[in-house]
Amino acid sequence: MTEVDPKADPDSPSTNPAHVIENAAIAIEHRVEAARQGALEITPLVSVARRLPWWGHVRRFWPFLLIAIVALAFIASGAWRQLRLDALAQNFQALQSWSSAHPLLARLSLVLMIAGIIAIGMPGAVVLVVAGGMFFGSLPAAAYSLLGDGLGASLLFLAARRAMDDGDGSPSSALVARLRQGYAEHPISYALFLRLVPVFPFGAVSVALTWLGASYRLFIATSMLGILPSLLVYAALGAGLADAIAHHESIGTAALGQPKFLLPLIALGLLSLVPVLFGLRRTPRVPR
Repeated sequence: MTEVDPKADPDSPSTNPAHVIENAAIAIEHRVEAARQGALEITPLVSVARRLPWWGHVRRFWPFLLIAIVALAFIASGAWRQLRLDALAQNFQALQSWSSAHPLLARLSLVLMIAGIIAIGMPGAVVLVVAGGMFFGSLPAAAYSLLGDGLGASLLFLAARRAMDDGDGSPSSALVARLRQGYAEHPISYALFLRLVPVFPFGAVSVALTWLGASYRLFIATSMLGILPSLLVYAALGAGLADAIAHHESIGTAALGQPKFLLPLIALGLLSLVPVLFGLRRTPRVPR
């Protein structure tokens, strides 16, 4: 029996034009179906993008934009130059007279200035705390400073949380995953550690705690508790400086050996040792 060559058979599927067209149509239908499925998958994203114009995406960041504008205005005005201890000492008599004449306004101004400095993330809050200690005493100044710190930190926390609220909590690296896992296991310890150590910038810690997913209640509680020791130290230093300036004493090496300066400095040094102690406690013992 002689085999028929399919190439010579006009009814063969590979040579019949009808079969070729049919196969091509099937392939096109598969491609169209795949494209339709892909379109269905991105339809929700497209609808969201259409509902949110470009300014809708920026709307999340308007608190940060406002903070940036205030910070630039603060720098351009040159007011930051007054947030120095030497400027404070030069204007001590005038500021003391004004605070004595307007006690309520002076205390309110201290709270609002500290809150503003903390909210815009600028340095200088320490000088304001020292100034509060000079004019109001250690404990009252620490209390006013604590109120200002809490207010400023709250504003920065809420602004950061609004900017970071993108619905994506997935970590972007192994380090990020480790930090978030450690925070999730010990949130109070992490937050207190960041607040207690005076080497960490206050504003940066506020943003970091927001990024780690801290609740506002935990944030404000650990912020107030963690910053209080440093505030007491700086306010005590301010009270000692006020006494020295009032008695026209020079702030030299000998003066720093007095208890009113030495004790706050020792306390500040102990606070700076917190990271070392924390690292020693977490270092695993090597078996011998």
